Amino acid sequence: MSTVSIIDTAAAAVIRRVDVPGDVHHVAVDPTGRFAAVTHPGLGGVTALDLSSFEIAATVATGPYANYAAFSPDGRRLYVSNAGNGTVSELDVERWIVRRNVIVGETPEHLVLSRDGGRLYVNNVDAGTVSVVDTPTFEVVDNLAAGAPLHGLELADDGDTIFVAVMGEDRVVAFDLAGRQRRDVALAPAPYHVAAIAGTGKLYVSSDVEPKLWVVDGETLAVLHEIEIDGKGHQIAQPARR
Repeated sequence: MSTVSIIDTAAAAVIRRVDVPGDVHHVAVDPTGRFAAVTHPGLGGVTALDLSSFEIAATVATGPYANYAAFSPDGRRLYVSNAGNGTVSELDVERWIVRRNVIVGETPEHLVLSRDGGRLYVNNVDAGTVSVVDTPTFEVVDNLAAGAPLHGLELADDGDTIFVAVMGEDRVVAFDLAGRQRRDVALAPAPYHVAAIAGTGKLYVSSDVEPKLWVVDGETLAVLHEIEIDGKGHQIAQPARR
């Protein structure tokens, strides 16, 4: 059993702790604010938390080593990568059931949705590819070869470019989604997580080995500078723009 903490950001205080039935890897919150989804790699599924009552709404089996989760823009669908069997599951949020599964590549982990929810991008860590899933048909329509192993995945602020951290090759790769052109930049050691900083055209990239972030120009992929941190950078996020 593990615990999920609910934090009041204005008060900077934990207001609730909710016990969930397995180890926790990733937490996603739906855009409407109704639910949070918690992945359980060891249990092979997700727990849905009702954010109005802070009660467990459902626990759903998806597949071995459920790793990452992402809600559709309208909050009606949840996508979960199952790293243990190379699939992604689509869940119906109203009924909390698995609607469909799609086979992607070896060891799928991070997920990113297009702004309109029509495309789901899946990094297949050991395959070294990014699968492009058409969400209406739930079929793979493309595979982008990036290199292996992968880790971080991010969509540019304008939605036209996908960025991939190729940890095993010490580089970040950018794919232009319209023309499928590929660009890359060497970053060593071991680029890990990637975050596009809205409104700036910049990427923040952490290292799996050294305590720092690279700040990268999203257009040219030039390294602008580095930021020292106090340990290995994992998840990177920024406040919502107002």
